[in-house]
Amino acid sequence: MPISGIEHAVQGEFRRYDGINLLKHALHNTIPDINKSKEMTDKVTGETKLSVRDGHAIQMAKCQD
Repeated sequence: MPISGIEHAVQGEFRRYDGINLLKHALHNTIPDINKSKEMTDKVTGETKLSVRDGHAIQMAKCQD
């Protein structure tokens, strides 16, 4: 893996987003959909483990130079 892929990597709970992946999102002017699991009961479906957006990891992905 190139050094830029390691330096600019962001670790999500389910996946690691390397520099090349973040570059692709930057070229399309989008942000990666980074999620994390959260323990709470959904009122509609009754599920106890939900997947929600990880704001901290998304912010880290936006700030990578």
